[in-house]
Amino acid sequence: MPTRSGGCYDDKLSLEDAVKYLRELLVEFPFTDWRDDNEGVMQSRSQAVHITAMLSQFAGRLIPRESSRLGFFYNSNSQRSGKSLLMKMAIIPTNGWMAGQAWNTKEEEMRKVLDAEVLRASRYIAYDNVRERTHISSQTLEGFMTLVMWTGRLLGKTQMFTAQNLATVFIAGNNLTVSSDLKQRMLECKLFVSEANVQLRQVKHPIDDAWLMDPKNSLDIRNALWAIIRHWADNGQYKATENLRLGYEPWCRVFGGLVKFAGFGDPLAPPEDEDEEDIDTEAADMRALVKILAEPILHGETKRVEYPFQEVVNVAHHNDLFDWMLDGKEVSEHAPSTGILVRSDYVLKADSRSKFGKLLKRYAPYSGELQGPRHRSFWFGKGDQSRQIKTSSCGRAGRRKFVAELAEKQQTE
Repeated sequence: MPTRSGGCYDDKLSLEDAVKYLRELLVEFPFTDWRDDNEGVMQSRSQAVHITAMLSQFAGRLIPRESSRLGFFYNSNSQRSGKSLLMKMAIIPTNGWMAGQAWNTKEEEMRKVLDAEVLRASRYIAYDNVRERTHISSQTLEGFMTLVMWTGRLLGKTQMFTAQNLATVFIAGNNLTVSSDLKQRMLECKLFVSEANVQLRQVKHPIDDAWLMDPKNSLDIRNALWAIIRHWADNGQYKATENLRLGYEPWCRVFGGLVKFAGFGDPLAPPEDEDEEDIDTEAADMRALVKILAEPILHGETKRVEYPFQEVVNVAHHNDLFDWMLDGKEVSEHAPSTGILVRSDYVLKADSRSKFGKLLKRYAPYSGELQGPRHRSFWFGKGDQSRQIKTSSCGRAGRRKFVAELAEKQQTE
């Protein structure tokens, strides 16, 4: 690739000066995982993710047009953390401005937005200031982030179109969670504000939209990004080889390689602190649910348990699991003669019942005779105490049961 810009950028800027400029630009952002490395340099996986976002917008042509692109998820515990500003910092220097979208949970409305952005050949789609504690889940968006060619419908017409999908998805909000499928398609940049009153947070060098759109500041950022790319290209174009996301390998190799080459660390690596990990509340909640349901197995009382759907709902509700999905009400049954409580169920509304049923199918597939053995596996415990629990479902439609059982190998040990 050409390593001189023909006067568009500063072709003499050193890699050291470019990295120093970007570090100074980001040093006041409250990334959750700031730490000193062995050489006294402040490092952060979230910072590495953000540098990746900036480079992916600036140098999208480094990967084949037929490659899928990972998205970016800016998540914070509080307002005034700078999450929206970081998203703008990734987008504005390359595109000139940022046009934000409102997050809409209706799949039909989501598709309209995506159709319009593809027709515009947009390089980004930014969902900014998503309502706090929203669970981000969309089958339409999941498909969009996987497909390099997108088929949609012209607004107000029956005419269909097919066009190339060039857009990177950005999402920003406070205390957001995300579905398992979307988590695999995005990198999270996480921020944490410690001040109880965010207005007391002191920022020595404030940055805003006007600062980012100032021609000099915007050019300085592009110069720094160009310097990283130029030196990377002149030194063998290092490619990342670890933590590659399935379906996004070309993108990960190039942009993961660029960020590691510049010394910002591996943006593709999982969080070092497992307790910090989960925006993926769906997987975490399902693991917690299986552990509760499988307690008789884990305690050695039996090797298999079965639960009807309503009992699984009750356990999930009483343990505050899947609270974004389980919309319903308590229904109690009392003995007519004594008034003593006989049974209490948390009965889901039709829409929630359908969603939760589909989710259980993914984690407890049907193991009917015609389809052969099918299951998902969960591991609990460590070392010699670890146990593999298989989950599946059985029974006729409408009377299906959730099944948890000890893996066969462990049963015979």
